[in-house]
Formats: sequence, C-alpha cells, structure tokens
Amino acid sequence: MAKMYSDSEHTNKLDLITRYLANEVTEEEKSELESWLAENESNQQTFDQYKDAWNDVDKAKDQMTIDVGAEWKLMQAKMESLGDSDKIISIDTPARGFQYSRLLRYAAILLIFLVSSTSIYYYFKFSQTTTVTARAEMKESSLPDGSTFALNRYSSLKYDKDYGKQDRRVILKGEVYFDVEPDSTRPFIIDAGPVIVTVLGTSFYINASEENDLVEVIVESGTVSVAYKSDSANNVVLTKGDKAEFKLIDNTLLKLPNTDVNYLSWKTRRLVFKDKKLKKVVKSLNKVYNSNIVIECDEIKNRRDTHTFDNKTLEQILNILKATHNLEIKYSGNTIILTREGCE
Repeated sequence: MAKMYSDSEHTNKLDLITRYLANEVTEEEKSELESWLAENESNQQTFDQYKDAWNDVDKAKDQMTIDVGAEWKLMQAKMESLGDSDKIISIDTPARGFQYSRLLRYAAILLIFLVSSTSIYYYFKFSQTTTVTARAEMKESSLPDGSTFALNRYSSLKYDKDYGKQDRRVILKGEVYFDVEPDSTRPFIIDAGPVIVTVLGTSFYINASEENDLVEVIVESGTVSVAYKSDSANNVVLTKGDKAEFKLIDNTLLKLPNTDVNYLSWKTRRLVFKDKKLKKVVKSLNKVYNSNIVIECDEIKNRRDTHTFDNKTLEQILNILKATHNLEIKYSGNTIILTREGCE
C-alpha cells in the first residue's frame, strides 16, 4: 500500500523537488528525493508532472516579454492577500541577476501549488494523466482498452482520463512496440513528437527518441497512417513490412520497405546477423544490452559475421564472437574492448 502523506509533508516534498530541479540540493537531499521516488510509481508520476511543468517554461519564455521585478512584486502582493502563508512555499525576492527562466519555473510550480496542498495531494492521488515510464529496463504494460505495449529503456507513454471515450490518444517519448486492440469506432492515435500515427488495430513499432535525427515507424500487421503534425497532407499509409522515416532536419516523410530484422531485438532478445560487419554487430549489441563495446582496430571492425543469437546473454555472445574471430576481450571500467594480437 502506498504511504500516505500529510499536507506539510507534501509541502516539504514539493519544496525539495523544486530545489532539485533548480540544482540547489545537497547530496543528502538528493538521496532523500531518490529514496522517495523509489517508494512507488505514484511518487515518480508526481515528480514527472512537476518536471514537465518546470521544463515547459522553456517553450514559453522566448515568446514573452516581462518586467521581472514588477511581476515579482505583483505576485508577492497576491500571495500576501491570500492570508494563508502555510500553504505557500517561501522563496526569497530575487536578487539582481536572478535568472529569468528560473523565476518563471518557480512561478509555474507555485501556481500549481497555490490551489492548496490538500488539493494537490488529491489531484495527484487521482491524477488526470497516467504516465508509464521505463527506467533502466524494458517495461511492458497495457492500456484501459486492453491494448498492450512494451517500452524500451528510458521511454515513456502518457494518456489522460478521457482515453477511449472518443478516441484512444497517447503521447510517446522514446521507443515502443504496440499491439492495439481493434476498434473501428475509436482510432488509436500516437503523438510522437513531430508526427501523428493513427491506427485502428494492429501491431507496430515507433522510435521517437529525442537523441535521434529521425522518427521511425515499422508495421508488423494491419494498417497505419503516419502524418507530419504541422502538415497533415504530408502523410504516408503503411502496411505489413513497411517503414516510415520522418527526417527532422528537413521535415521529409518517406515510405520504405523495412530491411532491419533486428528492430525489435531490445524486446525479443533475438538478434540475426547475415554477413554483417562486426562494427554493425557491436552497434546492435550496445543498443540491446545497454553496453559500451568498442573495437580497437579497423581490421576487426570490417570483419564479416553471420550468427543468430536467440535469448543469449551478452557474455555468451561475446564468447562466441571471440572464438569465431580469434579475438581478445579486455575490460576497462564499463567499457568492453574487442582486440587481437597485432591490432593497431
């Protein structure tokens, strides 16, 4: 059962979260917050909500012109008029040079909290939004309609309380595999950054990781529509075996045949290599096993490999590669080095 918190405890936690996001906590306070987050998923969702509000200020600040000093005094006056100081987080008047973006972030958190700490507690207890997050491991879960999904590491999926009433809309950050329950009356819609993906019932893969320079959609079964969010006329329709690539650099959307047999290896732990260069084999291993394997010389990088690894551990795969290609394996911290005698 999740631990219950009093209003004062929630006030303290919000103050701790705010200072953490501003990089103003001690190591002891950081450990306290991390322990609280580890207690249950609800605490993590609460933190994610505040973090989203904190980060959203960056999107707004470039579009606003404001007299920081005047606005701060105005906000102070409004706070004092409330006459309920125990429900307000104390923040000193900003000194000269106080960063504008930080002030806005504090204000965003404050505006959320002014509703009252009790309201915030019940808001997050019965949240309007559900966020499922995969941390250091893949995470499988389901949606209210019975559709299932698997999130790769460091990915998240968000949906609100109205999911399924008119449509089935989710917001994706990262990498996911969906198996969607068919429903011709309620389309399944994924907001994947710059693109919108719409389906009725199918299984498919999306990679919308922020570190990539493109968004990928690969269809395993059924039919999927992929459209550029800012121009819905820029769209493609995919069926089994098709792949869509949306290039962020020039907003181009392409439909291609999928040639990557390992696109779901992070989920299935099945890797197939047919006459692939070892540098590409290593790239796939690093993604699937979250490892840091490096090859010491070009001669090894360009060697060709043909293997199928089905649910093998990384150690087992490395030993097979070692025997096949007469390699040496060295370890340096978290780095695994593939080398051989005479390697330059």
